[in-house]
Amino acid sequence: MSASIRTVLDTLFAIKSIKEVAISPDGQQAAWVESAYLPDRTEAKTSEMRIIRPDGDTPVRITAGDGRTAHAEKSPRWSPDGSTIAFLSDHDEAGQLQLWLKVPGEGSSARRLTSLSGQISRPLWSPDCRAIGLLLVEGVKVAGATMAAERDSGEVRRDAHPQRLLFVDVATGEARLVSPPERH
Repeated sequence: MSASIRTVLDTLFAIKSIKEVAISPDGQQAAWVESAYLPDRTEAKTSEMRIIRPDGDTPVRITAGDGRTAHAEKSPRWSPDGSTIAFLSDHDEAGQLQLWLKVPGEGSSARRLTSLSGQISRPLWSPDCRAIGLLLVEGVKVAGATMAAERDSGEVRRDAHPQRLLFVDVATGEARLVSPPERH
């Protein structure tokens, strides 16, 4: 007996896509980001992070929230000692990512580390676990299909928003821009 086309399509669009993966330094755990499709079969703007630990076969969700609400969560990065995961989440404001930390397996909530305005991406731990580097485009939000964006002029302008390197102290959350303001 063959399945109807609608059943096949519904099954295909129920599949979650793996977007990113991060393996712990000891190779015993993996974290990943999965996205899903909305009922209208468009990709959701939200995503979820999960981790699989060696002592269990059921993935556990890692989130900045309470686990009941979906947010855009991405870029899992293990600390060099494997104790903590840094990730980006728009938990507090849709469309505005912030840097968060979570100790997997610990019952405590994730800890927000930044209060930035702009596009942030590519968190990377320092070897001593004391700082995390990020790329930042200050004051610019990511535009989407339903959000207005500045019109692209097709040329490099003087008032282009430079992408800068930002260091964040893990203990205090103090953020410090380290690249020159006029350099991209």
